This record gives sequence, C-alpha cells and structure tokens, in this order.
Amino acid sequence: MLQEILREEYGFSGIVMADGCALDRVAETCGDPSMAAAKAISSGVDLSLWDEVFPYLEQAVAIGLVSEEVIDRSVLRILELKSELGLFSSQSSSKVSFTSAQKETLCTALAEDSLVLLKNDNILPLKKEKLNQIGVVGPHANNIYHLLGDYTPFKKIASCCNLLQGIEEHTANSTTQLAFAQGCQITTDLPQGLDEANQVAENADVIVVTLGGSSARDFSTAFANNGAALQGSQEMTSGENIDLASIELPECQIKLVKELAKHGKPVIAVLIEGRPHSISAIEPYVSAILFAGYPGQYGGKAIANVLFGKNPNGRLAFTIPEHSGQLPVYYNYRNTQFKETYTDYPEKPIYRFGYGLSYTSFELTDVLFTDHQDHSIKVSCRLKNTGNHSGAETIQIYGKKQQGFIPPREKELLAFKKLHLTPLEERMIEIILTKEQLYYLDETFKEVLPREVHLTVETVTFKQSIQLFRKVDDHEKSTWCIRS
Repeated sequence: MLQEILREEYGFSGIVMADGCALDRVAETCGDPSMAAAKAISSGVDLSLWDEVFPYLEQAVAIGLVSEEVIDRSVLRILELKSELGLFSSQSSSKVSFTSAQKETLCTALAEDSLVLLKNDNILPLKKEKLNQIGVVGPHANNIYHLLGDYTPFKKIASCCNLLQGIEEHTANSTTQLAFAQGCQITTDLPQGLDEANQVAENADVIVVTLGGSSARDFSTAFANNGAALQGSQEMTSGENIDLASIELPECQIKLVKELAKHGKPVIAVLIEGRPHSISAIEPYVSAILFAGYPGQYGGKAIANVLFGKNPNGRLAFTIPEHSGQLPVYYNYRNTQFKETYTDYPEKPIYRFGYGLSYTSFELTDVLFTDHQDHSIKVSCRLKNTGNHSGAETIQIYGKKQQGFIPPREKELLAFKKLHLTPLEERMIEIILTKEQLYYLDETFKEVLPREVHLTVETVTFKQSIQLFRKVDDHEKSTWCIRS
C-alpha cells in the first residue's frame, strides 16, 4: 500500500509517519523490535513517533534484516521536508508571525463561521437594550476547557474567553445585568445546582444554557502508554479512547432544561460538544438551539457575538439523529433496497447534514445546468439576500452517480460555495463540477465517469434537481445532456 499504491501509483513524494507507539504494537505482534523496525522502514514508514522500535534499526542493519540504502532513502525524504520548511535556514520563509490581537481576531472569526443555528423561534439575535437581566446557566458556561478539544494543555488560559466572559463583554456598557449558575456538571447533578439555576431563571428575561459534552482532561485522568485516556474524569465524555454507550444528553442536563423551562422564560440552548448528541428530549423546551462544537480559545466571544447579532452561517458537517436507535445515520448511504422506517420511531434525523439557519432569508433562482469543457458540468444560479441582515448562504450541490455494477450512493456532496450578501444584494454564481468530482471508483478501483448523474442544488430553503446523461459521439467525444 505505501510503496506501490501511495508512491508509485499516486506519486506521493513526502514522508510517511507512524502514529504514537504504533510500531510498538507491530513489535508485540512479531515478537522482535529489530524485525518490526526492518519491516516498517522497508514497507515505507520513514518516521516513527514515540516508540521503542526505530532505535533498533542499527541492530537490524547489523544482522542483515535491512540495508543502509533503505534507511538512507527515508533519511533523505525527511531532510528534504526539513529543507522545504526552511529549518536549515536562519531566516525561515515558512514562518508566519501573528500578534496576540491578530490571533484573537482570526480565532474568533473562524469560530463564528463554524457556529450552526439549528432552531430560532424569533428570540435571536438578542437585543440587550430590551433585557434587564440575562441568566447564564450550564456546566460549560464558565469553564474554558469545555470549549477546547482533546489534548489541550492545562495552562495559558488567561488569553482565552469562555461564554460567560463573552456575554459580559457585550453587556459591560449597558444596563443589562448577568446572573450565573452552573446548574449541574456534565454527567452528574450538583448539590444545590437546580436551586441556584432556579434563582437565576426567576429574575431573568432570557436564559442561555449550555449543554453537551466535554473532552476536558484533568490531572485525575489516567492515560495509556500511547497517550489515549484510559479513564476520564466526570467532565470528559469524548476524546481519544473515551466514548459513550448512548448519544442521548446526560439525564442531569435534561432535568436542568426542564426545570428552567418551568419559569416560562425564553431558553436558548448552546450545544458545546465533540460529538452529535440526540437533543429531542430538550428541543420542545427551548426557543433556540445553537451548535458550537468545540469553538476554541475565543469560542465564548464568538458565541456571544452570534447571540447578539453576528449572523450565523455554519452548516452541519454531520447528521443529528433523534434517537440512539437510529444509528448509523448519515446522508450518503448506498442506494439499496432496505426498509427505512422503524415500527416505533420516525426514520428521519432531527437535523440533517448541511442544515443551518440564518438571521436573514435568501432566494435562489435561475438555476441552470450546462455541459462544460473536458467532461465537466457548469452550474449557474442567482442568489439574493431578501432579508434585513447581512449574512451568508451556502449553495450545496449533491450528485447521485449511476455507477453500473456498483450500487450508487443516494447522494454525495460534490461541491459547495458560501456567499456573503448585504440586505437586498443579489449575485450570479457559477460552480464548475470537474470530471474528478464526477468520477466514481469501479470494482477494479479505477476512476470512471458515470453514464448518468442526478444533480441537486440545495440550500436550507431551496431544492432543484435534474438528471443528466453522458452522450458519446462517433469520435468518442462525450457531452452531458439533460434527461427529459
């Protein structure tokens, strides 16, 4: 695979690195670290990470298991890469410097673009001039580590911004007051947690509650010798080697939301998590849902910016099921005969791949599919922002490829384009689907153009489909034609 396919067939010329302690596992299998080292480097592994195997390469050469020429080959690849990175130069051309302010601006903007608005019953964006008090509740709200991903170091948190701090920044120069209560931990209740949350909710005009999971490691976490967590703290529900048997939200969080909803105030749920949780248990009790994933060190600022008016434009990169029993749920399944529905539960996911709402509205018109050069297809359309807010819409193009012997996938995301528009602005868009995007792999793993392709252009509120077939003339030249 590494030599014939990766290097010879695909033309890869870089280095191949084994993951942490991966070669130790190879040594356990073959019973000899010298043999494992020789097998690995001969197979095309140039660099190892954190193992006790490649130090045996000298011994492997001495006893004739591998030649020095094979080792020289890997050494040369590594030196070439270091040279390209400028590591042998006193002035590295690849090094880019950012000020702290630039880092904060960039990280915040990236986080804002990733946020996905799933539900909004006209409560967002918040207008602080109309709010006397905002209640902030939840286990993530005042904990920066819950906004960060796995393998986050336990230091340098002074330059970060959690959600409570982000909301404080927005209300600092206003008459709006803030009140905070943790409510519960990620997976367990807190003593007096619900009582404190009820006190906050009682006096609040609107309540922001954080839900989901965490990859936050702490010093009580036990680790395997390859760095994977053996047992996380109560605050760690996802991450390498940490998993849950159910994707339902923890019972303590569901109980917290139901308790907050009793006060009759609008509740805004912010999902901070490293995996999609089923949210059907809390969805009826909240007025808005914002998916944040792990938004990073300035994630609290980004979430607050969106809550107070920055238009969200993220789209789901996965499907959120209604129930654990629906798993596996994904959009690009093979188009084979099977029963989609359950006898006791709806078959459709609660939020699909590519979904995401906006504070404004868009209109997509004049969609046209035309044959383009070199077996490609041109998709053109007109997009207009018909609302009162500036915002971005993502045009998504899906394809169903008739692949002959192999059952096609129901749909595949072939291309997408995000466009930012001011209120009432409209723009023409062209998206080229290249032959590489239209290819499928046949039973011999060769790239082949499909004889037919069913294309669909989608936004959250728009969908238009067309079926194209490939017509080949006497000179073996093909064109894409519309199937009437």
